This record gives sequence, structure tokens and C-alpha cells, in this order.
Amino acid sequence: MATKKVATRKRVPVKRVIRVAAQEEIEKPVLRSHANAVPLMLYRRIALAFIVIVAAVLLVVMYLSTMQAVIHIKPVAKDFSSDLIVHTAMIPLDETDIRGTVLSGSMNKTKTFNPSGEGAKQIEGKSTGTVTITNKTNASQALVATTRLLSAGNVLFRLDKSVVVPAGGSIDAVVHADKPGATGDVAPGHFTIPGLNEAKQVQIYADSKAAFTGGVQTVAVVSKEELQKSVDALKEEMITDAKEMLRAQAGSGFDGEVFTADIKQQKTSIQPDTESKAYDVTLTVTIIGVFYDRSAFKQLFSTHLYDGLGQGQDFTGTNVEDMEVTIEQYDSTQKVASLRAHLDGKMIITRTNKTLEVGRFVGMSADDVSKTLIGSGVAESVNVDFFPFWLNKIPRLKDHVYIEFD
Repeated sequence: MATKKVATRKRVPVKRVIRVAAQEEIEKPVLRSHANAVPLMLYRRIALAFIVIVAAVLLVVMYLSTMQAVIHIKPVAKDFSSDLIVHTAMIPLDETDIRGTVLSGSMNKTKTFNPSGEGAKQIEGKSTGTVTITNKTNASQALVATTRLLSAGNVLFRLDKSVVVPAGGSIDAVVHADKPGATGDVAPGHFTIPGLNEAKQVQIYADSKAAFTGGVQTVAVVSKEELQKSVDALKEEMITDAKEMLRAQAGSGFDGEVFTADIKQQKTSIQPDTESKAYDVTLTVTIIGVFYDRSAFKQLFSTHLYDGLGQGQDFTGTNVEDMEVTIEQYDSTQKVASLRAHLDGKMIITRTNKTLEVGRFVGMSADDVSKTLIGSGVAESVNVDFFPFWLNKIPRLKDHVYIEFD
């Protein structure tokens, strides 16, 4: 078998070639990383600055939105008085008239009064008392009126009437002091009879069992003032009775009433500054009663009050129910009258008052606000609360300034 001859390949040495392009591809990333380092740091700084600015803006916004000042005011309550006159008639003809009627009556009465003792005075009199005269002799003893009796304290008394003291017996007799005054008001004791001889004075004598009185007496004196009080008391009593009489005539058609009374005749049984144990007062009184629609009157008066209020003012502790109604004029024949309503009260400012315009307080300190409001006469005291605590001026944002009344 023939053998096939294989040609031997000639090895050609391989030359290793490094391409420039490949070298560039390896070196370019290194150059790009170095070139971009500066822009990255710049971006970071810009981002940080933006965050700081946003935070600062947020802080400013939060500060402006939360800062506030609250002005606490205790307003001054000022006195006021108001009057309104309305006319009454059974058929009102005007919007300012109210429904009403007039009734009248007359009464006469006499009443007895006892002195109050306020005008009492002390006067001196002669003390009196009762003694028991004893006779221990065997013969009766006659004693005439004015016979002297001497007390143990040497106060002299005299018999009121003549008496005969039986032998070996006794008799009661009334005596009185020789002189007026408190010295005659002696205590119970022993009496001698100076007109008898010394021997008989031992046998015939007197004793008292009760104290003597009357040396000083308290006498009730009715003064002019007391007489007038009695007249006023009787007048009020008569008015009370007359009111019931007129109410019965008026019926239940009215919820308001007012009365006036005049004394037509007046008489007292004594003159002023007179001593008396009792005295009489006689009066003749005419009473007028106006019965009216009080609800309508209150409505008219309330409108009258608020029409007179200034801007930014209001009443405090004032109630139309407290109005005092009096009779101004009346005609009992025509049954018409004029009534006056009077009311005293207090008034304060409200939040809408121009003195509380928050714009006038902008930039002020707490002391400036206090001086301004107290100086204006609208506040008794002022206190300002700031938030945050380091704030010491009223903010310029008006809607962050609040006013509260204490």
C-alpha cells in the first residue's frame, strides 16, 4: 500500500501587535472619572444649599404663621341713665302709644298710734310710796296730812291724808317726797316721825315694803318727725287698700300698673313736741291708678335704649325689667295718661369699637398698648400675651392680633 506524503506546514512567527485604539479604550475611563469629579461636588453643594434655603423658608413661614399677640382687656363700665315718655289710651293712635286706662278713688281713715319713745324725755316729780305706820302705845295716834316722815337716809316725806293709828295696831298710808327728784326714790326701809317727841318716836314709827318711785319720770314726747312718720304709714296703708279696690275695677287685661296718691286732708289729735300716751291721725287720700300694657312699654323702651347706643358699645348688667315707671300726667275723665320710664345702668365698649382697631397697636409694646387703652378711658386694666415668648412687639400681621375681654 502506497503511503501518502503529507506536506509539512511552515510555522510563521506571530508578531504581537498592541493597537493604539485598544490602549485608548483602557485609558479613557480613567480620564473621564477625573474630569467629572468637580461637577459632582458642585451638585452636592447646590443641593445642600437648596435644602438649607427651603428649611429657612419653612422656619420663617412657621414663625410668621405662629407668632401672635393676645390683648386682654377689662373694659370700663360707664354709668348711663335713660328716660322715655309714652302715652296711654284705650285705643292707641300712634306707634309710640300703648294701651292703658286711668282709674281713681278716694278714702278717709283715722288710726290711733302709740309714741315710739324716740322723743322721750325725763322730768322730775315727787316720789310716792306706801308705808305701814305702827303704834305700840296704849292710846290711838292721830296724824294730819303733811305729817313728816324721815327715812333712814334722812329724806323727808309727808302724809297725803290724815290718819288715825289705833293703839297697839297699825295702818297703811300713802306718803310723798317733800322735794322732787331722784333722791325720793328710796329703797324699802324704816321711817321715823320727827313731829312726835323722842319717847313716842320709838313707839310710833313707819316701815315700807316696796321702793318709792316717781322722783324721775320718763315722758313720751311726740316729735314733728314722728308725727310725719305716722302720717306716711297711714298713707301707705290706705294706698294698699285703694290699690286692691282699683285692681278689681281694672280687671286682668293689663300686665302693668303704677299709682300716685295725694293727701287731700290731714289731721292729728296732738301738736308736735307734745307729751302723749297715744294720738290719732286722720287722712283723706285720693289715689290714681294707671293700668297699661307693660310688655309693649318694655319693647318701646328697649328700642329707645339701643337707638341711643353708639357704634361699638353695649349694655352690661342692664335689664329693661328694672325700668322705673311713674305717672307724668293723667286725665281721669278721658282715661289717658303720660308715663315716664327711667333706667340707670352701665355701658361698656365692644370688639367693634374704633378704639380697639388692631392696626393702631402694630409695633407697640405691652406697656404702650396698656397706656393707650387706659388713657383713652375704655379699659380698667390691660395685659398682653406674646407667642413665641421672645416676642415683645405687636405683630404687623393684623390677623395675628387678638383682643379678648376679661
